[in-house]
Amino acid sequence: MCKIFIIFITLSLVLIGPIVFSKEETLSKEVILEIVKKLGDDNFAIREKATKDLIKISIKYSKILNEELLNTNDLEIKERLQFVLDQTEEKLNDLFSESIMRGYHFLGDKQYDDALKEVDGILDIKPNYYLATLLKIKIYENKGDNKNCIQTIKPYLETLKKDSNDYEDLSLKLGNLLLYNGNYDEAVKQLETMEAFARFPDKVSKLL
Repeated sequence: MCKIFIIFITLSLVLIGPIVFSKEETLSKEVILEIVKKLGDDNFAIREKATKDLIKISIKYSKILNEELLNTNDLEIKERLQFVLDQTEEKLNDLFSESIMRGYHFLGDKQYDDALKEVDGILDIKPNYYLATLLKIKIYENKGDNKNCIQTIKPYLETLKKDSNDYEDLSLKLGNLLLYNGNYDEAVKQLETMEAFARFPDKVSKLL
């Protein structure tokens, strides 16, 4: 029974596939922005309908909605957008967790292209999603693709606080990769930047 259950789970992870959206569901950015504008309409019924409409499509268009949340000065629109995105966050976490599991499954089987599809599907919706970014780094590490590994870590580091543990761990990894690739000047610059914030600066000084 246990073996049957494990086989069922494995097949489910493979068959469900990466996060994708059908063409029929695709809306232009202009259409989305028109719905967003209705969140501030004088008519309460229109505001309510726009809110419900955005919740239905919020997973696919969360990036646009987050941009509008930052750009708008209309308090009514801002409040309703925040509400929509709060609902989206819970749905995204469930959706992402399934995709992350499939990504690790593909990684374990050395199906790197399929694993990357899972990761990129997440990052297209929510750039710099921590677990997806870490998985992407692991995929490139396992492939031995240091160039893409470095290119994945660099922009992500810029989103982290320099005194955070995540920054230190990834910065140290980046420094090692740069050294391994022969990018010595860049490696030294990177390691010197993190040394001031490191929990264990002796680990950094050994590499310099």
